[in-house]
Amino acid sequence: MKAFSSLLAGLARDRSGVAAVEFGLLLPVFALVCVGAIDFGLAFDAKLRLATAVGEGAQFAFLNGASVQASQVQTVVQSASTLSPLSVTVTYSPNSCYCLAGSPVALTAQTCGSNCANGTPAGKYVSIAATYTYPAIFPTYALLANPVLTETVTARVQ
Repeated sequence: MKAFSSLLAGLARDRSGVAAVEFGLLLPVFALVCVGAIDFGLAFDAKLRLATAVGEGAQFAFLNGASVQASQVQTVVQSASTLSPLSVTVTYSPNSCYCLAGSPVALTAQTCGSNCANGTPAGKYVSIAATYTYPAIFPTYALLANPVLTETVTARVQ
């Protein structure tokens, strides 16, 4: 019994291996934080790529003016994005004019050729909305943040 108690006393005084035990205890926490940070960064990158693709579609619609077609804008947005699957909705009515009004700003129908309440002429607008579901590396990311990324823009084409 005395040999056992002296062995325990010797182990209690021995400090070798403490760093390995501390490392073993902290490694899972550190790994969790690193994977979460990487996942957040990848989600943010996907959001930026989605915004860039929608911006490309808005620029295309603006440059082509009133002759633009919704299917053309949709093709441009999907071609400008490397995200897949990407859901793109383009709303454009070439025979309808709108005014910007309210807060937050919304489109209100107006007769083409007439002026809006603020004195500007009514115009034609294209609305582009894109949605992408981010496939998280870390499964609990979806619990912390919404994995569905959306980007919407409304551009005046005439």
